[in-house]
Amino acid sequence: MAFINERLTDEQKKEFEDWGIKKPVVDFGIIFDEYEHPMDSPVHWTVDKDRNTYLIGIPPAMYELSFPDERIFVFIWDGKSYVVQFKGIAEDRNTISWNIPSKYLIKDRFPYSMEVGFLETLRAAFFAFKVFGSCDRLNESVFVKCNF
Repeated sequence: MAFINERLTDEQKKEFEDWGIKKPVVDFGIIFDEYEHPMDSPVHWTVDKDRNTYLIGIPPAMYELSFPDERIFVFIWDGKSYVVQFKGIAEDRNTISWNIPSKYLIKDRFPYSMEVGFLETLRAAFFAFKVFGSCDRLNESVFVKCNF
């Protein structure tokens, strides 16, 4: 199965809460650590149910608003949870380009995981997530570029 965007049911929200994922601590646009408190259940997620893999956008109100083009996500892959940050650039009304913020690039090394399959799976999730990770027509009409 490919990635799809879903609106969570009450049962899925409960399942998410049981995972115990912590809120990320962000300051000056940089991810530092995790809070002691669990992350609130999302409204939507991008999921590949066959691979048990999820991309969950964290609402912008939870982190530094000085970097409005940057978004923070929880990416659950291969049984592990990663907090990742990307810059979304609207190239035109129907195209978004996802990029790794330059502050995370060190000698052209991918900053989040070097494990085989991680990057390809993350790209596939972003192609489905698009802009909002929702199932509405506006989100579905967007073309995605992943520059990572």
